Amino acid sequence: MPRFLLKTDDNPGGVDKAVFDGMLESVRNDRIAFLGDFFYGFYNLDRNKPEGQELVAFSKWLAWAASPLATQQCIVAFGTTDFRAARLRGHACTPAQCADAGFPAVLIRDSRRRRRLLRERGTGWKFVQYM
Repeated sequence: MPRFLLKTDDNPGGVDKAVFDGMLESVRNDRIAFLGDFFYGFYNLDRNKPEGQELVAFSKWLAWAASPLATQQCIVAFGTTDFRAARLRGHACTPAQCADAGFPAVLIRDSRRRRRLLRERGTGWKFVQYM
């Protein structure tokens, strides 16, 4: 997970906001076409080679199920969320994190993991149950 993607004064090596704005505009204009192109770059695949075509097809299938608003908010979230402070606090070890009032939220599947993480990390974590 990247620490912070957006180019700012304190992150001069980041991505220009215009890139994210362009992505949002593409989603608003034709979300399905955007997603069809997006995954080749995301996975660094050549669309003319057979390698990775099934992965792209599966990824598009998953992404198409999301609402247009959810697709846009994903771009906003990965483009603007700053995880640098969370990493400094030692919270970088979980695979699924999001910013919520400065604390990460962890996707968990069972209550045993929730109890273990509470013991290890303290009560400043938000847990989201999924099936």
